[in-house]
Amino acid sequence: MNYNYRTPLNPASSEQQLMIKQQRRMARTKLAQDFCQLLNSPNSPNLHWNSTISDLMEVVLLVFQEGNIVNKTGCPCSFRDMATEICNKLHVKQPRYARRCANEATQRKGVRQCSFLDRYLFTMTNNNGDSLLNQYVGR
Repeated sequence: MNYNYRTPLNPASSEQQLMIKQQRRMARTKLAQDFCQLLNSPNSPNLHWNSTISDLMEVVLLVFQEGNIVNKTGCPCSFRDMATEICNKLHVKQPRYARRCANEATQRKGVRQCSFLDRYLFTMTNNNGDSLLNQYVGR
């Protein structure tokens, strides 16, 4: 197993804060692109989600908030439509209250719990920007 040291995100200067904001914005954009690619992939009985359902719903919420995923008519997809589609594609039982599950996941606190976006950003900076969402999807 490979271990890395994650530096704390407590920037001292405004330049460091700006850099972290830009990195987070890039991570959100990359996450939305990877998510769209996953939605457009063909259905397969072998696809499955390797992390928690809370993480998956948090991903759906982050992508929904970006507003860049549109349906066939060009309208932005609703949260419910994206959650239903990705749960069906990854053979995951959709939570009854998916939006509440996603909101609770974004409010995680503590030393051992960090947001999916922070973990995604960490792996993005360490993996040279490969398709990172595939690490959470079993094939």
